[in-house]
Amino acid sequence: MRNTILIAYGNPSRKDDGVAFHVLLKLRELLHLDPLPLLELTDGELVPGLQAVYTQQLVPEMSETLAEMDTVVFLDAHVAGTNWPPIYWQEITPMFQTGMVSHHFKPDTLLAWSVSLYGQAPQAFILSVLGSNFDFGYDLSPETALLVDKAVHILTSKVNLPV
Repeated sequence: MRNTILIAYGNPSRKDDGVAFHVLLKLRELLHLDPLPLLELTDGELVPGLQAVYTQQLVPEMSETLAEMDTVVFLDAHVAGTNWPPIYWQEITPMFQTGMVSHHFKPDTLLAWSVSLYGQAPQAFILSVLGSNFDFGYDLSPETALLVDKAVHILTSKVNLPV
């Protein structure tokens, strides 16, 4: 593993929209690290060569960090109707997409910004977990909570983490 960053995003106060935060918590547990404080925006280096960031939304300023990485994994929630399986893993490439608001800033657009501004982007993947309840609250729905361990297993196997 060389220069890999996990960018987990979503709103942890909207139940399943915060599933990426819960995936990072479980990953930290597997790596025998202290729990991540709620709403901590950056987590820094987890193990040599692996960084993690948690944020509520993707922003263009992240493109500079991406230009310095070999690999990025974007962690997020998705809703029913996307025709994705409950845990979705996909390689993505840079591509500009417009969004109505900044919350809809897409990972492939962030990669395209990285290429446009800094001449390069890392190999990139999405790991998305199906959410079913986006009401106010910090706990995951039972359905989504059951998917966290599976999502971490996929993440650790795809990124070759020593757990």
